[in-house]
Amino acid sequence: MLTQEVAYASLLLERRKALHERIALAIEELYADRLTEHYGVLAVHFRRAGVPRKALGYLLGAAEKAARTFATREALALYDEAEQVADALGAAVEPDTRIVLHRAKCDLYVLVSDFERAHSESERALSVARATGASLAEGEVLVAMSWATLLSHRFERALDEARQAIDVGERVQAPQVVAGAQLATAFVYEVTGRLEEASAKFDQVLAISRSAGDVTNEAFALVLAAELKGWEAQFEDASRMYAAGIEMARQHNVMVALLEGGFMWGVTLTGQGQYDRALAVFEDGLALAEKVGDENYTPRY
Repeated sequence: MLTQEVAYASLLLERRKALHERIALAIEELYADRLTEHYGVLAVHFRRAGVPRKALGYLLGAAEKAARTFATREALALYDEAEQVADALGAAVEPDTRIVLHRAKCDLYVLVSDFERAHSESERALSVARATGASLAEGEVLVAMSWATLLSHRFERALDEARQAIDVGERVQAPQVVAGAQLATAFVYEVTGRLEEASAKFDQVLAISRSAGDVTNEAFALVLAAELKGWEAQFEDASRMYAAGIEMARQHNVMVALLEGGFMWGVTLTGQGQYDRALAVFEDGLALAEKVGDENYTPRY
């Protein structure tokens, strides 16, 4: 009797798996022109069908989609599920996929101000990059690590990680890596009172990023350099740079630059006595911070 029950349960399981696969394949065929709308459902069906490679691809797509729409916690949960599937697949998963996964989780943890986890995800990505000789990815991950470190106020370690990133970036001729690491260095100098050095670094980052068409680092550099202008009471220059940096960040979804820029621009406008304009900037920033689930800028706003 027990043997029959096990065989029956096994038969039901195989039938269920076959049904899930048929449903997933039907969705792929019926909605081929708008498949992004169904990533989450496809991931569920392919995972239950026992087709982990396809499940992984759709989980990563669903997570990226959630991140783009500011559903930060949902995106993290989807990346966690994707990591479980990747771990089950083991060596069948390409190293690049693992690097992308951990880097994405790092960025999301920064948004929710969990800088320790952000750094931990970067370390995991760095381990894969170094093991596989992916030098460009190594440099990009070191930049992300340095930002997670400086945001948790471990400034000397952040400078060291930025120096490592610059070494890699120069070796592989990756200006975006050099710019990102120099920007992290400039920010450390700014918040630790080395203002002249910070100003020179910001100029360097703007030159590198503009030459390379690197809008991410250019937007962030404009915002952070504007803070120095505000501290020096050069309010018009500061406002101009904030406006340019925030607009660029908005167009290219540079989220931390948007959050930092909005807050500090509001502070600058307050210092100028432009209270109505400052209040509008703060309200926009608060709405964005709450939307993405940020726990660092929300209380500031």
